[in-house]
Amino acid sequence: MAPVCDERENCETSVRRDQAEAYMARVHELILQLRHRWRRTERCGELSWPQWFLLRHLRCHGPSHPHMLADRLGVTRSTLTGLLDVLQERGYIERSPDPGDRRTLWIGITAAGRKALQRCEEYSRRRVVRALRALDVAEADVLVRSLEKLIGAWGQESEANGADGDGEA
Repeated sequence: MAPVCDERENCETSVRRDQAEAYMARVHELILQLRHRWRRTERCGELSWPQWFLLRHLRCHGPSHPHMLADRLGVTRSTLTGLLDVLQERGYIERSPDPGDRRTLWIGITAAGRKALQRCEEYSRRRVVRALRALDVAEADVLVRSLEKLIGAWGQESEANGADGDGEA
């Protein structure tokens, strides 16, 4: 990514600081719109975004303690309890006592939960592919390369400032 230049610098190919501010505002707006549409796509009528995220986390990382799930989702334990109750009623998760500490539970995804997640991911994939078909091949390539470049530059900036740069919760 081209470096951001101050107005006093002679940078013909780099984004000037004032331009970067305008781009940042527009990119932020677009990210919010994209996230909103993506979350609606992920919902697929069967799972809410937090339910989808929770099931996906359990599928990828295996059984977890509730406090870890609450931290990962960025929700309170009472909110998580409500999510878990709904998912357990549907048969998508199971709560199991921790053999080493009866005060704690392990939360795991069931076969039915995996199937529900797979249905939503297939639905989401179809919707995203259909949306991406609005781009021609060159536009899609520029989009992907530009996002990769932006994420790489963001990671370098975060590393320089001592942060991890991934933005993951």
